[in-house]
Amino acid sequence: MRQFLQASVLVMAAALLLSCNNNKSIEQTYLESVENIREAWAPDRRVAVFEVDVARESGTWVVAGETSSHEAWEELMVLSNRVLPPGHRFKVNMLPDAELGDSVYAQVRISVANLRRNPGHTHELVDQVILGTRLKLMKRQGGWYYAQTPYGYLGWITGASIAIHDKAGIRDWKRSDLRQVKALVSFIRQKPDETSLVVNDATMGATVKLIDEGRRYSSVELPDGRRGYIPTAHLAEQVDASVWRAPDGNKIVETAMKLHGIPYLWGGNSTKGFDCSGFTQTVYRAHAYQLPRDASQQVNTGEEIQPDEDFGNLEPGDLIFFGPENRITHVGISLGGPQFIHASSYVEINSLREGDPDYAPDRRRTLRYVKRITDARE
Repeated sequence: MRQFLQASVLVMAAALLLSCNNNKSIEQTYLESVENIREAWAPDRRVAVFEVDVARESGTWVVAGETSSHEAWEELMVLSNRVLPPGHRFKVNMLPDAELGDSVYAQVRISVANLRRNPGHTHELVDQVILGTRLKLMKRQGGWYYAQTPYGYLGWITGASIAIHDKAGIRDWKRSDLRQVKALVSFIRQKPDETSLVVNDATMGATVKLIDEGRRYSSVELPDGRRGYIPTAHLAEQVDASVWRAPDGNKIVETAMKLHGIPYLWGGNSTKGFDCSGFTQTVYRAHAYQLPRDASQQVNTGEEIQPDEDFGNLEPGDLIFFGPENRITHVGISLGGPQFIHASSYVEINSLREGDPDYAPDRRRTLRYVKRITDARE
């Protein structure tokens, strides 16, 4: 009898071990395929959501997570049906979250709004968006929304910073007579008088709706419906980015020079403060060219230029990238030749040529690429 019991225990242990190994094999196979799907559809966490895991709960395989890629979601469904046993549960949420309904469109309603790594004011500042910028809302957590910018960047923004619209509301705004603020800083006031109470401030590149254009002041509307007056000289017609044109390098430099002296701010992307790539993005955006957000993304745009020994072939507006080997960590804008302007401790001018008063040996040593934005859209 004892021998029988011992044999039974061994059989049960072997079966359990086989089951565990089988479950481990299923999980490993599944997660390896999940990683392949991530690489195909959502390789960059800065611009796409893809958080998926698989586990056994009470004997049932459960796939849970979320993604912003419809293609990835569909491939996960196919993978689950192929690899997992019948009866598994698929709980991967497709973003935007269904609880938002049709109200997944928003616009920034203040001069500069912060995008953070996680919901909460103490978390890392990853980007900023300015007045009038259109956002796509992904999900909500308390008073915070996970939002995506027009250039794909993701971050958490406070609900108080945005005006939320449905599809019809955002369509009506886009069809309005929109104007772009061209002054570095401007104020929208209750009355057409510089002593009147400020309704909102605005930075370069902000978008407002024109209600009535006057000689000295124009009446404008903000995304949340508030109205006020702004100096007419501070407004420019909004350039249609769909009617694309290569930016003029000399005009790029002209705009960049206007920002000289503005302080550095990690995650900064407005004329109140810049990081290096926020500076280049703001300058190019003022000329209807949308660069990606980070230097490591911007380096993938444009035509590569091999600089001459004296940098004489660098043209105004060229993007200059720096960093340790195999990594891009900094970007600036060429003034033509060896000089460039960039956001370091503040927006300043340096040179790549040894012997120049503004020579920056550390930048010369870490120079990696020069890119030129050409007539071909990237």
